[in-house]
Amino acid sequence: MVLSAGKVDHFFRHGVDGIIDVSPFSCMNGIVSEALYPRLSQDHAGLPVKSVYVDGTGRDLTSELEIFLELVRTYQANKPHARVYPPTFRKQPGVSALARETGLAPSLSLAS
Repeated sequence: MVLSAGKVDHFFRHGVDGIIDVSPFSCMNGIVSEALYPRLSQDHAGLPVKSVYVDGTGRDLTSELEIFLELVRTYQANKPHARVYPPTFRKQPGVSALARETGLAPSLSLAS
């Protein structure tokens, strides 16, 4: 619950456009977090937050996710501040994203 509800502020400050919280069916942490999300969304400029519960039945979430994505697009067009990318997202010429994330990227040095 602390990670789920507490991360809303972190993600908001880094400019996300929406949050989907996926929890197992009848998970108490998911239920409590879901109760907190409307207030957290209101406190964070209307950031869309969607709770999804899975129970292994394979139900179709297409229509729910399409509605959520429409909310995200609307929020994205009107959000109060820009997205902040972590340093690992900065492109280095000739280095794949996987190499950067795993630390296998060659270190870059400036020639004098």
